[in-house]
Amino acid sequence: MIDKKNLGEWNEVNENSLMGNLGIEYLKIEESYVLGRMPVDHRTKQPFGQLHGGATLALIETMAGVGSSYLIDLEKYEPRGINISANLIRSAENGFVYCHGTLVNRGERSHLWKFEVKDEQDQLIAFAQFTVVIVAKK
Repeated sequence: MIDKKNLGEWNEVNENSLMGNLGIEYLKIEESYVLGRMPVDHRTKQPFGQLHGGATLALIETMAGVGSSYLIDLEKYEPRGINISANLIRSAENGFVYCHGTLVNRGERSHLWKFEVKDEQDQLIAFAQFTVVIVAKK
């Protein structure tokens, strides 16, 4: 089982997955706040050289999942994303984008998160809310 306080272990879990392939990295995971980043490069851009909106949404879903994973007993439960509502405000062409997530509501079986994705100049790239349902493992 993962040591929830160890960012290195969280990041290792992603190595051979979508998150690893997109270069997503966790920078901070706390009780009601998450921060991660993703490079804007050949893995995350659309053919015209701009950050792909789908990559941005994958970053948001990833951060919601890790935030909810931090809050639950992973031996008994697993988080599953069930709803995203996002506005893609502008794009980025290089560097990193940073995803800041704050827990809005922690229910027994669902978590509501809000996110801001910003570029290195602190410009808003996307704003979203994401709902995670907590499911008992079989």
